[in-house]
Amino acid sequence: MCGIAGIIGTRDDVTPARLSAFAGALAHRGPDGAGADVVGDGVGLVHTRLAIIDLSPAGRQPMRDAAGNWVTFNGELYNYRALRAELEHCGRSFHSQSDTEVLLAAYAQWGAACVERFDGMFAFGLWDASARTLLLATDRFGIKPVYWWCDGRRFAFASEVRALLTSGLVPRVVNRDAVASFFAFGAVQAPVSIIVGVSQLLPGHRLCFDAQRGTAVIERYWAPPAPDASPASADDVAVALRAALERHLVADVPVGLFLSGGVDSSALAALAHRAGVGEALTAFTVTFAERAYAEGAIARTVGERFCGAHRELLVTDADLARDLPASLAAQDQPTIDGTNVFIIARAARNAGMKTVLSGQGGDEVFGGYETFRRLPRMLAHERYVAMLPRAVRTALAAGLLARAAAHPARAKMAAYLTAERGAAACYAITRQLFHAQVRALLQPEWRTAVGVTPWYASDLIGRDPYHATSVLEFFGYLANTLLRDGDVMSMAHGLEVRVPYLDHHLVETVLRVPTTASQHGAWPKALLLDAVRDMLPRAVYDRKKMGFTFPWETWLRGRLRPFAEETLAGFPADNALGVHRGACVQLWQDFLAHRGSVTWARAWAPIALMRWADRNL
Repeated sequence: MCGIAGIIGTRDDVTPARLSAFAGALAHRGPDGAGADVVGDGVGLVHTRLAIIDLSPAGRQPMRDAAGNWVTFNGELYNYRALRAELEHCGRSFHSQSDTEVLLAAYAQWGAACVERFDGMFAFGLWDASARTLLLATDRFGIKPVYWWCDGRRFAFASEVRALLTSGLVPRVVNRDAVASFFAFGAVQAPVSIIVGVSQLLPGHRLCFDAQRGTAVIERYWAPPAPDASPASADDVAVALRAALERHLVADVPVGLFLSGGVDSSALAALAHRAGVGEALTAFTVTFAERAYAEGAIARTVGERFCGAHRELLVTDADLARDLPASLAAQDQPTIDGTNVFIIARAARNAGMKTVLSGQGGDEVFGGYETFRRLPRMLAHERYVAMLPRAVRTALAAGLLARAAAHPARAKMAAYLTAERGAAACYAITRQLFHAQVRALLQPEWRTAVGVTPWYASDLIGRDPYHATSVLEFFGYLANTLLRDGDVMSMAHGLEVRVPYLDHHLVETVLRVPTTASQHGAWPKALLLDAVRDMLPRAVYDRKKMGFTFPWETWLRGRLRPFAEETLAGFPADNALGVHRGACVQLWQDFLAHRGSVTWARAWAPIALMRWADRNL
């Protein structure tokens, strides 16, 4: 795992000082080395290295091939050995053991189509010297984000928005639509970023920038399999699970495991044990004194049974009060989430780990969220709502909105009555942190509508509600919050997080399983449990689902309260975010007084945004 960046422009644009600024902004992502090279006339590439595969100097980047092509690569190609053998059969030779060299050879052999052959998580920029084009690509789920900026003459990209800002090319102007989407969902929704003109390359997409024409062409190279694909079985899923885990254990350094005590991470521990590699894993668990949030006892049982070592980290409100400023400073774009990853990633890195497995993606792939039950119900009731005259629905919605300030659920019901029909609209309603209240949190001139039509709407056509929910979760909450935060917060400590459940072969297999088979049995995530239930303690799955979250609800009203209130009080009323400070203060007071249903996440959102602005604007 690494940091990547690059500039294509004029000789005056690509200066040593600018490339060094890029490298400095990404240094935390790659503590094992750095390269900042002028690789062509008006072309510079930057790389900061976290060495996982081929730890020798031969793996240094940016890397050049014999044809004069250069690449800066972030991620892992888990099938690089198989690709290397295929390429050697085609007459290609190699001088290192790195997957980066395989990537370059794959491009030389297959061109931009090479990304379709890659199994893994990746983002890379590859400069084709003879064609004077840059190929920018990211993996199928956006596990490794990459951002780009273009003014028609110059092009720049980086692993983080903050790095682009340090280049001096990108103005620090806030995107109004991004602020609105942050308040709506707790994270900025791709492809826009928090900065005007900076875009995130969407999952499963590649971009080709032609330096001679100054044009960028984006195309999608992967989409979830069509609903009419041949059906798969539970046995097929079990085979795909084992293969996915084996692929994600490819490394030249020890591999750890984030173990929460839930089904997803516990299943990874059990599968590793069954594969005979559990003894090589060190598991890391965060636990709390507050029993309602603690899963330490269950995680300990799993860790001691299936892993070679198990380490617990007891986190208190005093610990978080000390670490919160550093956690917020690590944010690339504003988000309400990610602090939990920041804390556990630091513990793993301090224990000597460079890479760990995570259960992220398990809920999206195997149907663990409540949205898999709620969304089908909403869609089933749509025809009854549609039978009401529009005037009646509008009047009912207005009545609900008049009382929505203290009860956000009413705003969601109002949206349901008046929104467009379909899975995408219903999903947006269920996932939104704020709905109509977004307007109240912004200054009048900043108020904007938050669209609900996703870029991947065509993927929903023909899918039943259950499988449509998976797709919506993949490219909604998972991509825009969990994966983005997981990348930034782990890389703040130079730690690579791998997500076996997002192996695309596994995902494609699960999406081909009929809904009736996916939902059978008494427990959610039936297909995953079928593969490991015989190994797991019953307490892991026979209980109410818990997310991996801190006791924010309690701590924000206690030890963290001064931090929050100092932030609110110190933020200027006239600000670059267009935030209505008075409305944010009222929201905080409603949270403290337990008025309505103002959850910790709603109360925390303005504070996280203000802290981001303080540091980056």
